[in-house]
Amino acid sequence: MTRVQQWVALVLVWALSLGVPLAGTVGAQEEAFERYFFTLHLVYRSDDLTDDAIAKITKQELAKIGINVELHTYEWGALLDRIFFAGAQKLFEEGGQDMHICYWIYDVADVDPRSVWHSAAISPAGYQPYVYKSGIVDALIEAAEETFDLEVRGELYRKMQEEIYKDHPYAFLYIPKFAYVLNPNIENFEPIESLRQLSQVRVKGKTAADDVQLVFQTGAEVKNIGPILPKDTWTMIVAQNLYNPLIRLHKDPVTGELSLAPDVAESWEIAPDGKTITFRLRRDVKFHDGTPLTARDVKLTIDAHRAKDTGSVRYSIVATALGDLDENPGAVEIVDDYTVVLHIKKPYAPLLSTLADPTEFGIAPYHIWGQVPRSEWINHWMNTGADGRYPIGTGPYKIVRWVKDEFIEIQANTDFHGEKAFVDRWIFRIIPERSTAIAAAEKGEVDVVHYQSVPPADVERLQKVPQVKVLTYLHPGFNGIGFNLNHPALNNVNVRWAISYALPRQHIIDNILKGMGAPGAGPVPVQVTWAYNKEYNSGTIPYDLEKARQLMEQAGYRYEYLRPAAEARGFAMGTFIGGLVVGAVLTLAILIFGRRRAPAVNA
Repeated sequence: MTRVQQWVALVLVWALSLGVPLAGTVGAQEEAFERYFFTLHLVYRSDDLTDDAIAKITKQELAKIGINVELHTYEWGALLDRIFFAGAQKLFEEGGQDMHICYWIYDVADVDPRSVWHSAAISPAGYQPYVYKSGIVDALIEAAEETFDLEVRGELYRKMQEEIYKDHPYAFLYIPKFAYVLNPNIENFEPIESLRQLSQVRVKGKTAADDVQLVFQTGAEVKNIGPILPKDTWTMIVAQNLYNPLIRLHKDPVTGELSLAPDVAESWEIAPDGKTITFRLRRDVKFHDGTPLTARDVKLTIDAHRAKDTGSVRYSIVATALGDLDENPGAVEIVDDYTVVLHIKKPYAPLLSTLADPTEFGIAPYHIWGQVPRSEWINHWMNTGADGRYPIGTGPYKIVRWVKDEFIEIQANTDFHGEKAFVDRWIFRIIPERSTAIAAAEKGEVDVVHYQSVPPADVERLQKVPQVKVLTYLHPGFNGIGFNLNHPALNNVNVRWAISYALPRQHIIDNILKGMGAPGAGPVPVQVTWAYNKEYNSGTIPYDLEKARQLMEQAGYRYEYLRPAAEARGFAMGTFIGGLVVGAVLTLAILIFGRRRAPAVNA
């Protein structure tokens, strides 16, 4: 054997001796968690590409800590039904959910965590789908509600945020940045829902004398369009134009400062002890059918929110302030046709901002609903638009056409008590598919594409399209993964924290959202500076799989129980050592054989 042949033989021997064992080691790592401690079912919206990417990352990362995740997508309305309504408190196999991805919209008027974090608001009584019960959090929320002192309230809310952070019923991921795609001629469009009034939108090059029509894309048919009853995002977009609340949130066009302003009520007065609020109503407000609005309409509306049979998700808030309707029927007092007094059980600071919601606290018509049992309102034509009869409100617009699953057309109310709408007609066109909605905007067929239909990955491209303009803003809300604490595994706080540490937040912001998100999400919006806690939010949670595994161990899950992983590691180590031995023996044999067979060298 020549020296070259010896070297070739040695290379082949060691390639085989080490290559197979190393391949086995890699295979063992890839198959490390072929078995899992348990399976969780994650539900999310079917047409949201961002949530889909987050769901897949969640599945991938949780597999690394021994948790199997099955993914399930649903149309937006069906998803909400599983999370908040029919599926409330139920596990996935019962028609509910184990985990969910659902973004939250904050009301920037105030901090009102009761409907999301208080135990009395567990769905379907409120918007608390986690089945989270904390006596400490409940007490902090209740104490903050009883004072109008912002400094005191702010400190209480910061402590509340710390407690929720520690208990971790929700894995906060990021504060979303959203983008609307608009007709470039649209002006004065407010992106934040609770501040928006489409009647104030203007169109460049048009005057009030022109006949102006705009098309607003929505993602699904509206549900519960009547006042009082719970609404999803799409319904809110339409309903906020049909009704008026007692008071509303106002944004100063120059300073941007927020304050409560008159609407149906021309003025209000809070007693020094905080236990009565007196509203004096405007005398020129009429419903769309010409019926004057009076104090009995206001009483009907507020009483409905504190009655259990209505189905209001604001029951917890209003009943806390005024008492349950059956227990305290006189809490809403009619003094005369245009004066209403609220008798509050104890000072309740968030009540005013709650009353400012134009969708759920829009004033309902007594002359239509006064003799209808509240339990039947959800199926009444005022709520469903059945039989060609459309909801009656007092707002700047009224419905004139409604083709189910296609569009709703609203027209300016010429008898409106406030400033008349500039845009004469809005058509809310249902386009569920994001790509179709964006294409329609680029063709000029749609004037507003809702932020839910604008994927973050498309924003940079759309900003270069001359046919549209992109309005981006930091949304007062959060996105993340909610846990159903009724699940036996998720009821363990160490498991919840393990999942949270396994979520790569910055990777999601940088690569999935393409920068259309920010760290710092928590149960208090970052925009509410007087109550936000800088120390306890999503920005303080690193991606740390080793920490996640330690927490799973603390929760009682032992990784040695995942047999395929242990067996694979044993096999890989054994074959690696064996490969070393075989390689050494063959090397020695080749060297001895080569020396004996080496040809003589001529002198």
